Amino acid sequence: MKKKSFEHLLIWSGAFEIFFVGGIFYGWPALQFVLKEENVFAELCANSTASSNTNSKSQISCPEQDNRYNSIFVWGAMLSNCFGMVYGYILDNVGFLPCRLATSIPFSLGLALMVFYENRTIFTLGVELMAIGGIGVLLTNITIQPIWPKKTSTIGSIFSGVFDGSAGTILLLKLLYESGIQLKFLFIGLFALTAIQWWRTFFVLPAVRLPNPTPEGYDIRKETVFAKFTAKKSETKSDKEKEELELLDSEATSVEKIDKKRDFFKEIKSLKFILLAY
Repeated sequence: MKKKSFEHLLIWSGAFEIFFVGGIFYGWPALQFVLKEENVFAELCANSTASSNTNSKSQISCPEQDNRYNSIFVWGAMLSNCFGMVYGYILDNVGFLPCRLATSIPFSLGLALMVFYENRTIFTLGVELMAIGGIGVLLTNITIQPIWPKKTSTIGSIFSGVFDGSAGTILLLKLLYESGIQLKFLFIGLFALTAIQWWRTFFVLPAVRLPNPTPEGYDIRKETVFAKFTAKKSETKSDKEKEELELLDSEATSVEKIDKKRDFFKEIKSLKFILLAY
């Protein structure tokens, strides 16, 4: 792929990742509607005097249930902002790749746990992990702005905009749910979207943070984790081949020296035989 095309892939796949992955936690109000349809946390209404059935599907709602939903969202929003500082520290002091891993692992794990929403504890943990990892997706993508020095503000605006708009992903999930798709399959679909995180981490994004400003001739295609691994493997192979050649040359030299010694001793023996003959 050409350098400019790869840079476009880097930026627009980042926007796609942020929209469908990064900020979906903030679509919680739309998800809350779906969860109520599934009577998630409806058991909290068992002893409530203010519970009510709101539609033909016997959807149960009560203040205790709403309080639990609100509590999950508040904790998630708080953890998201707190971990923004943590990810910033990791970026500055540990490195870009460790930060991507620290983002992708909790996010992927969180969405995987949300599939088991029948277990309220596991589901709650999954939502909080999703909130923790989501902010890191935005922060790690923001660091690629210097790839186009004259358009850093444009790239930052695009990423910030799609992060705010990524709540629409959950709205799309709500529409799919209303069309008849089971919630479990929708959560599995969200989990499948995290594949783009891992693909970009190893094949598109640089292994280390972009220099700012980027030096002339900087080629981000050579800075990805996969490219560096391939180059290192190739370099190791070349070094190994070089060592083998040097070893063969050394062995050949040794054999040559041994042959010369043998020839020398043969000449001496021949000379001694001639002298004895006379």
